[in-house]
Amino acid sequence: MTGATSRHATQIVTRKLRLMKRATFHAWILSMLATVLATLIVLAPASAQVVAQQPPPEEINEIVKLLSKPGVKAWLEAQQSQTQPQGEPALNLIDSSTLSVALSNIEQHLNRVLSTMPKIPAQFERAWNILLVELENEGVVGIV
Repeated sequence: MTGATSRHATQIVTRKLRLMKRATFHAWILSMLATVLATLIVLAPASAQVVAQQPPPEEINEIVKLLSKPGVKAWLEAQQSQTQPQGEPALNLIDSSTLSVALSNIEQHLNRVLSTMPKIPAQFERAWNILLVELENEGVVGIV
């Protein structure tokens, strides 16, 4: 091997090592972002609950006064007896089997999400390496 050839080989190896270090760092950053994103996805339904605004106390007092009037009470009781026949219990909107199936589906979904999370950093690293190779071979203009 001549001196120029060995320098060229050393430059290639050095460049590949720099790319690998950069790819590893970027994969680490991407894995952290993926972890944060996955955490937000899992926690989003809990934080998405809308907090009801509390009406002013004056309005609540007006409602209480209105509901305490005998005519309003009688009208409400008449409406309730028309919609629900006497002696029959109110129907449950969600029965236990429907709730059980829904909770089971949620549990299965969370298990699938959690089982996929360990694979995400490797997928990001693979995508990053492919992008680096494409950038090296084609350049930014060639990819776009």
